[in-house]
Amino acid sequence: MRHKFSQWVSLSVFSVGLAYAFAAHAESLEEVVNRIGQLPRDQRLQEQIAGAKKEGKPLIYTSTAIQEAQERNTAFRNQYPFTNEVEVYRGTSERLLTKLIMEYRSKKFLADLVIMNGADVYMAKKEGLLGKYSPLDRDFYLTGFIDPEGYWTALNIIPYVMEYNNRLVSPNDIPKSLEELLDERWRGKLALDDQEHFWFANILKILGEKRGWDYMKKLSRQNVNLHRGHNLLNQLITAGEFPINITQYSHITQRSIRAGAPVDWYGLDPIVTGIQSIAILKNAPHPYTAMLYLDFMLSEPGQYLVRKRGFIPARKDVDPDPPRLKKGLKLVPADLTLLDNIQYFSKEFQRLFLR
Repeated sequence: MRHKFSQWVSLSVFSVGLAYAFAAHAESLEEVVNRIGQLPRDQRLQEQIAGAKKEGKPLIYTSTAIQEAQERNTAFRNQYPFTNEVEVYRGTSERLLTKLIMEYRSKKFLADLVIMNGADVYMAKKEGLLGKYSPLDRDFYLTGFIDPEGYWTALNIIPYVMEYNNRLVSPNDIPKSLEELLDERWRGKLALDDQEHFWFANILKILGEKRGWDYMKKLSRQNVNLHRGHNLLNQLITAGEFPINITQYSHITQRSIRAGAPVDWYGLDPIVTGIQSIAILKNAPHPYTAMLYLDFMLSEPGQYLVRKRGFIPARKDVDPDPPRLKKGLKLVPADLTLLDNIQYFSKEFQRLFLR
């Protein structure tokens, strides 16, 4: 999700000052994890609870909507009534990453957790901002949706699917593969986000260098209509401006379906799948509460909150609503390491599609 502004929710300068002051004398996340990380599940949870009871208000940086964050925090405090009110700072993923880097360099360690786009969480890891923590329920998360080194876990997944206007094209006539998008009948009728560089990079990798580049060159000759923003493209497809949007977040289309819009989606294999991640910051002032919060959000009840908001839970034993958003699809976790060369892929995307 993209937001144009940042805002504080229930956060005072006084409380931040206290959190910062006490953090200097508290156990670090690394120390806590080293001490309790290998304990049996129940014993480890009791240690987290005991430690959280002695901590102050946790602070979360998030790119999600305020209402969504409030629902999470209310559910967390209902589960653990002894915890202090959870404070939230909201902004776009890009701004949050910049804020975290600046705070880290100035040694201002304010936030405990971050919830934002998986790409920016990956960059936060590269900057050395995140702390290692293996969630209690890590076995319920598939490879690619949890960091093998223990720095982040997907909160929800974001499959890239093909969106179409079902008044302009029937389900029987839609392309059923990436190759079918190259049919002459779709020339000039396809749309694509002009910032879809990460999807572009992942398709190239999945298809292989020769096949991938050949495919993208052919697709670019289809006179693809470029527009910025998945929400805008959803509106354009709904309005019938174009029959097909090549890449859309499936939860966006599903919301439109619920609202009665003449749209539907289809998963073109391979279905590149992005994530929204949750992670604990390396210098979290409240490490016990941070671990407790992360484990709650990755638990079955926490993942049902994700489902309730219309997103796709990353946890493998919690189905989305409707189940077709995940069931039976061949989801391929996006390769975050491709972000290391994203400028190259951005340049190549523009060279092909912005001619």
